[in-house]
Amino acid sequence: MFWLSVNGGYAAFEVDDDPSDDEVRQYLEKDVRLGVHYVRSAATPEREGRLRLPVVRIATDGDEAVLRLSVPDTLRFLLGLRRL
Repeated sequence: MFWLSVNGGYAAFEVDDDPSDDEVRQYLEKDVRLGVHYVRSAATPEREGRLRLPVVRIATDGDEAVLRLSVPDTLRFLLGLRRL
C-alpha cells in the first residue's frame, strides 16, 4: 500500500498486493511529484458529490490524485465540527 498524506488531513492511497521493484519505484516517484506539486501550487480543497465533501485534486504531467478526508474527519465535517 502506498499512501500520500498532506497537511489538513487529506490523503490518497493505492493498494498493490505484491509490487515489483520497478512498480515500487514508480509509485514513489509519482507520490514525490504529486507532493511537490501540492506544496508549490498551494492546492485548496474543493467540494464534490451530493454531500459536497471536501477533496483536494492534484495533477501533474499525466498523474492525478484525489485526496480525501479520513472517515473520522468526514464525519466531523458532516456534523459541522470541522471546516474546510
